[in-house]
Amino acid sequence: MRPRHFQSAGFFLHFLCQSAPRKYEAVLRQLDWEKLDSVIGDDWANMPHDTEVLLSTLYSRLPTQYLVQKLIVDRADRIVHFPPRLMLMVPEVGLAHLAEGGSLRLAQYDHLSWDFGGIAVAIIAEARPELVEQVVTPFVDAIARGVTNYNRDFTGPAEGLVRVVIEHAPVAWRKVLAKLDPAAAEKNLAECLTRDEDHRRTAAAVIESAITLDGPGGDMARRLRARFPKASTPPTDTPRFSRQRGRSRRKRKG
Repeated sequence: MRPRHFQSAGFFLHFLCQSAPRKYEAVLRQLDWEKLDSVIGDDWANMPHDTEVLLSTLYSRLPTQYLVQKLIVDRADRIVHFPPRLMLMVPEVGLAHLAEGGSLRLAQYDHLSWDFGGIAVAIIAEARPELVEQVVTPFVDAIARGVTNYNRDFTGPAEGLVRVVIEHAPVAWRKVLAKLDPAAAEKNLAECLTRDEDHRRTAAAVIESAITLDGPGGDMARRLRARFPKASTPPTDTPRFSRQRGRSRRKRKG
């Protein structure tokens, strides 16, 4: 098949994995991995979304994960912008890529990877915390836009990425705060504080990080704290990530 069909193939394989897992594993063991590599071709350098979806689906079952890992490991030197999803599959390869000065693709086509990006950055923070600042800095503008417009254009989990960046990339985070649109951010963060738990926790983390700042960003944070004293106070537990992180950890241990 051609790359334009990768996502459709991923959907079918996901169905097969859920309905007939042993047949799914048999299919993976008979795949021509060399031919799949040739079809991906130059896209290893900066992987399209559809290819990521396919590889993620191929990684679904523990007994056959090693096949996908081998495919990635053997082509690691061709990856320029390391996708966050691949960091969950082969974290050691991703860490080595970053240690050599490579990049983690936290945003593509102006879309910030809150979920998989947050999990990937958390993995880096646990294993090589000194690399987090390097990973985040190129995406300061994208993160600032994402935080400013968070409630309007994204509804999934964002707390994990925000809190890890605040803790492990303080220089980059100060640049993010400096680039926020205070009026738009205040409106959206205020709405976040009245919504579901993830939105509240994310907004509270942003407000707490800015509340002592001088200037418009600090003024915004202090107004929100005065309006929402309880909701804008961040929890003291660890950041919350999507369930995917727990699954990826169990798979790596296996």
